[in-house]
Amino acid sequence: MDIYYAVYSIRHKPSGMQYIGRSSCVEFRWRQHKNLLRSGKHNSPLLQDYWNRDGENAFEFLILEMTNGRENMDKERYYLQKRYIEKGSHEFNTTPSQAKIMALSDEYLPVKQACAVLHVLPYKMAELLKSGVIPYVLHPALHNVKLIKRADLEKYQQARKALNAT
Repeated sequence: MDIYYAVYSIRHKPSGMQYIGRSSCVEFRWRQHKNLLRSGKHNSPLLQDYWNRDGENAFEFLILEMTNGRENMDKERYYLQKRYIEKGSHEFNTTPSQAKIMALSDEYLPVKQACAVLHVLPYKMAELLKSGVIPYVLHPALHNVKLIKRADLEKYQQARKALNAT
């Protein structure tokens, strides 16, 4: 069964600047963003500043594209890179996690995204990493974030499918 995700944008109507994200439950995610912004606690300081200055009515929530679970990271990265090329900036996507997405090559995934790809809970992923079942590297430019090679994830998925088939 595929899980579908929406790649979405929170767009500041006067400037056209955007925050791009993805979620499997977009209505809930939009409510989360609004609650954080209303309480002054959003993780994007620039988005928070514009919200405080111009108010909620200056923003709109748009679904850019629906994707399946396998391509959702790629599509989010595509839209982030496209905006960067068009505008020369990450606009509202200035948080470390969004910067990490932009900085990673297609060869690696951060552990959090690897959990989503494998449908593995974070505590289980930690066990797999600690035991060496799935190797990882630390990326010093990204504050030693643990990265997993996509090829290693594919090997793990194939082994897991083979075990489930027996």
